[in-house]
Amino acid sequence: MMACVLVTGPAGLLGSAVVPRLAARGHEVRVLVHNTWPGPLPSAGLVRGDVRTGAGLAEAVTGVDAVIHAATSPLRTAQATEVGGTRQMLGAARSAGAHLIYPSIVGVDKLTARYYRAKWQAEQIVESGSRWTIQRATQFHPMIDRMLSHRLFPVTAHLAFQPVDAGELADRLVDLVEAGPVGRAEDFGGPQILSLRALAAARRAATGRRVTLIPVPAAGPMRAMDAGRHLCPGNACGTLTWPTWLASTTARHNR
Repeated sequence: MMACVLVTGPAGLLGSAVVPRLAARGHEVRVLVHNTWPGPLPSAGLVRGDVRTGAGLAEAVTGVDAVIHAATSPLRTAQATEVGGTRQMLGAARSAGAHLIYPSIVGVDKLTARYYRAKWQAEQIVESGSRWTIQRATQFHPMIDRMLSHRLFPVTAHLAFQPVDAGELADRLVDLVEAGPVGRAEDFGGPQILSLRALAAARRAATGRRVTLIPVPAAGPMRAMDAGRHLCPGNACGTLTWPTWLASTTARHNR
């Protein structure tokens, strides 16, 4: 059945993958953009507002069946966007009787970095609602690529990642719109778990770019990462591998 779906963060990596997939499957798409957005997005209804202040959210959710809350900010405004913004979005979705879908990250309840703590707080806010779904996933390919673009990067003895395609996660989110609220959905991980050294070696082979990995002890925020708390080996749902993603990205850049 066709649904009217509001997507927050439509210009982000995940939001920009979700919008066309919703439209392709026959759903009515509405996107929430900040008041400073310069113009409309194609093939989607555009509404203006701010998740952090709540401005415009009541109007944005009018007549909406589901909200995919993909707005995120891993840097300076993590607390305001993830925690405050999710609280505002939950209140608006609840008042409209809409299903709130919150994309999160595998292991946020065990990881201690600031962004992960904010995502974990946001999850707990979502769980206080009545019609909600939380979908955790592992790290996206571009995030790992950006991480390895530094000249130096720390590595612990067992540090590994499970890169996943944002488009494949977007397909899962559309499935969740159609399924209705399920609470905590099964984790969504990439097809391979690769050590950071293997990820860096594959990137160097594909692009010629190298990073110097600096061995560090598994202490502080690195302890949980070294233990693999951000991985979900039993839920390798994705199909796009790290080498395949590197090859396709390199080919696009070389055109």
